[in-house]
Amino acid sequence: MSIANNLETLRYFKSELMFLAEIAHKTNRHELVLSHCQEALELCLLILLIKKFGFNTTE
Repeated sequence: MSIANNLETLRYFKSELMFLAEIAHKTNRHELVLSHCQEALELCLLILLIKKFGFNTTE
């Protein structure tokens, strides 16, 4: 996965999290943002692991 793809993915998560933070603020549901933040961080870590160790998902 290229650096450009990584940055695009991170930008997507950032925009989603900002949107969710706004909803959480308006509805007082902060656990919603925390849950989605955790999911985004897990996906970002997965991207880094795949890039670092070169896992082949086609096998």
